[in-house]
Amino acid sequence: MIRNRVLYTQVPGDNFVPGIVMGGLSGRLFGELLREADIHPGLTPGAFALLGAGAVLTGMSRMTITLVAILTEVGGDVAIMPAIIVALVVARIAATRISDSFDDGLMRLHSLPFLEEAPPPELNFLTAGNAMATKVIAMD
Repeated sequence: MIRNRVLYTQVPGDNFVPGIVMGGLSGRLFGELLREADIHPGLTPGAFALLGAGAVLTGMSRMTITLVAILTEVGGDVAIMPAIIVALVVARIAATRISDSFDDGLMRLHSLPFLEEAPPPELNFLTAGNAMATKVIAMD
C-alpha cells in the first residue's frame, strides 16, 4: 500500500511573490486613501503599489540595490527611481532594527547551518599565523 507523502525542502523559499502581493496591495491602498483625502503627492496609486511591493520585499529579504534596478525597470520610468531608493532604504533600516530577515528566520527555525556576518568574539585573538604551518612546503 502506497501512502501519499508530502516532501518538504528545508530551505527558505516562496516568499517573493507573497511579498510583492502584500506590498502592492498595501501600497495601492495607501495611494487610494491619499487620493480620496485629496492629497496629491505627485505619484499615482499605481506608483505607491510599486513602492509598497519594493518596501515589503526589502523588509523580508534585505535586498536593496537589486530591487531598485528591478522596480525601476518594471515601472518603466527612471524618474521614479529616487522615490524607490528612499522607500527601500527606509524599509531596510526599519526592518533591520525590528528583526532578522525572513530567510534567516526560516533557517533558524529549521536548524540549518549558516555563517553569521561577523565571527564570534571568541575568535578575535586568532591571526593568520595561527593557521599557517611552521614548515613551508613548496611544490615544484
